[in-house]
Amino acid sequence: MMKIWLITEWYHPYFGGAPIRFKNYIPGFRNRGVEYEILTVNKGKAKEFEIIDETLIYRFSTCQNSTDLAKGSLEFLRNSKSKPDIIQVISHTIHGVPYIWQMKKMGIPCINIVTMNPSWRYKGIKRLKRCLHQRLRYSPFKYLVCSSQTVKNSLNKLTIPEDKIVVIPNGVDIDRFSPTNTQEKAALKCSLGFSKEDRIVLFVGATDPRKGTDILTQAWLFRERGKTEKLVIVGTLYPTTEFTQKIFQNLSGNPEYYNVFFLGKKDNVDEYMKIADVVVLPSRKEGMGNIVMEAMASSVPCVLTPYDGLPDEFGKPGREYLLSDFDPHILAQKIDTLIQDTVFAQSIGRNGYHWVKKHLDVNYALDSYVNLYKQCVKAK
Repeated sequence: MMKIWLITEWYHPYFGGAPIRFKNYIPGFRNRGVEYEILTVNKGKAKEFEIIDETLIYRFSTCQNSTDLAKGSLEFLRNSKSKPDIIQVISHTIHGVPYIWQMKKMGIPCINIVTMNPSWRYKGIKRLKRCLHQRLRYSPFKYLVCSSQTVKNSLNKLTIPEDKIVVIPNGVDIDRFSPTNTQEKAALKCSLGFSKEDRIVLFVGATDPRKGTDILTQAWLFRERGKTEKLVIVGTLYPTTEFTQKIFQNLSGNPEYYNVFFLGKKDNVDEYMKIADVVVLPSRKEGMGNIVMEAMASSVPCVLTPYDGLPDEFGKPGREYLLSDFDPHILAQKIDTLIQDTVFAQSIGRNGYHWVKKHLDVNYALDSYVNLYKQCVKAK
């Protein structure tokens, strides 16, 4: 059994998009002879050592961030009798690079998961410094794995060797996320506290500026909503932030009056996908968002903004999904189109489903990662 250490600042019970994805990948990896162990920061009062779903999780209470985690992981590696075959890192800073270099010098190949585009907003000397900064940040890794050609193109600007960058599109479990029929959808709506007549517009993600929750709620207010139309927001809510408070202020402090429901974090996202009539991803910056693939696999039509990092791997706008704008008025129009024209909405949902089934099945992602791991071990 090949052993991978996944080093990530966020993991159970506090997740980000990429850690959730790899958590979902773990059973498939295990079936392919790859065992994961997780090294993470203890963000709360969780156990420092725990086994969840047959996966070892080590939480370092002395670490506060990804730099501390890199240092703590190096110390843990030095003291561990059982070394990993590969170290895989999600999210790190340049300050953690010296510790990752030392792991590499111990003969363990390191892989970095690059989930989003590096920032290129600088110009002139600042841009050059930023380029050098990023090249140094990625220097210890044998491979950089990105989920889309869009992210790879951004990495190419850093003049990173072509053979060091590997594109493995994110995969979705098409057994868990799958279409449902009208009768099952109605029953599931009732079990989740909605009426079977409700039309559900769904967003899954944290309430924060990058995710564009403010754009979505503004668009919702611009719409002429029917009484049965509901905006359902599933994901971490940060109620005390200025950003969230401004959203609630725009909703007059009573979101449910406008049929807006903040449900918080849920483990049964697949069920919410099954009851959705439209899924919206209003992000300003994103990687290859899980929400889009999960909606497509559920045959639910999607509306996306042209965010920084939008991948070609989602298919063609107007065929597999609808492309909006950051303007809330335009986003409202796109949502209206899918709510009002059910034949067109079904066509977009169906096209998205066939696209995901053909191109983004989780098994392709799992096989690609395992082949990369074998390549790393062979080249030791």
